[in-house]
Formats: sequence, C-alpha cells, structure tokens
Amino acid sequence: MAKVLVLLLAVLLALASLAGYLLLNEKIPVWESQLAKGEKQLEEGRAALKEGRAELKAGEQALSEGKQAYEDAKNNLLLVLADKLTGGKGFDEGKQKIEAGGMAVARGERAVTAGERRLEAGALEISKGKELLDLARRTRVACGVGTVVFGALSIALGFFWRQSLGRSFRG
Repeated sequence: MAKVLVLLLAVLLALASLAGYLLLNEKIPVWESQLAKGEKQLEEGRAALKEGRAELKAGEQALSEGKQAYEDAKNNLLLVLADKLTGGKGFDEGKQKIEAGGMAVARGERAVTAGERRLEAGALEISKGKELLDLARRTRVACGVGTVVFGALSIALGFFWRQSLGRSFRG
C-alpha cells in the first residue's frame, strides 16, 4: 500500500508542477507587456518632469526680471509722479502681477516636487516588477524541471513496481 501512495504522490507532484508551469507560461507574457507599458510611462514622466523643470526655471526667471523692473520703476521719480497723476493704478497693477507670478511659481514648484515623488514611486514599482518577473521566470523553469523529474520518477516507479502494484490492486 505504501508503494501505491508514493506513486500517487509522484504523479500528483508531476501534475502540480505541470499546472504551475502552464499557468506561469500563460501569465509571464502578460506581465512582460505590463512592465513594458510601465517603463514607457516612466520615460514619459521623466520627459514631462524635465519640461516642468524648464518651465519652472523660465517662470522664476520671468518673475525675477519682473521684480527687478518693478523696483527700477519705483526708484524712478518721474515714473512714480506719472503713476500718481494717473491714479496710482500702474504700480498697484504691477504689484498684483508680481504676487500672481510668485503664486504661479510656488504652484509650479509644488507640481515639480509632486512629479519627482511620483517618478520615484514609479521607478520603485518598475524595479519591484522586474524582480517579480525574474522570480516568475525562475519559478517557471523550476516547475518545468519538477514536471520532468516527477514524471520520470512516476514512470520509473510504475515500471519497477508493476508486479507488486498489480498484486495490491488484485487482492
């Protein structure tokens, strides 16, 4: 009876290994395509972040130039007098534009920082995905080897124990 159980165990292990191999063989290409999509999105994110940084730098430069022009205008007595004759709207409007520009630059800095964090998280996910895909490939190989080994063991045990197995079932 023990030989029957050992043979049955070897057959079940061969079938389980085969099922694992077939399942992984079906899933690995799907995971590879998902990983490729993720890598593509990561590259697009890097490009967008680079554009965002350039845009932020340009905004900071424009704000700096605007502040300098505003300060230069405030130091020019002729322009201050002309502004007061027109109701003082010019300097107020300039100050509001500078404040709005400062807020826009601050929003840009926050957006760039958030983009950097998302990019880092995406790179970490891609790295984990590559590790898991590599593990799945190695597991598929192990399942294939297990199928061959347990299948061969089942055949060999069935062949060598055929007489005693026959007696176990007959009687």
